[in-house]
Amino acid sequence: MKKLLTVSLFMLSASAFAMDAEQLKESDLRACQAKAQPVPEGSLDQAKKSCECKIKNTDYEAVAEARKAGDLKKIRALKSEAAEKCDTGVM
Repeated sequence: MKKLLTVSLFMLSASAFAMDAEQLKESDLRACQAKAQPVPEGSLDQAKKSCECKIKNTDYEAVAEARKAGDLKKIRALKSEAAEKCDTGVM
């Protein structure tokens, strides 16, 4: 979970500053796909499902607003909230 959060935050910081919610979501999808490439075939479905769940449960509008404000703490909180929903089975 921390690794995904770190990768996501890195992708956010490396991207252009004017990204909107849809672009942020696409960026996370690409990061998810890149992360899934080295995963063994048997674990691929679970890794993909987990990553997609986190993307589905992330409020990208709020992430975009927090990003514009430079509030990394808020971004981390939003990403953690989405990950917790997936860890508890809420999809």
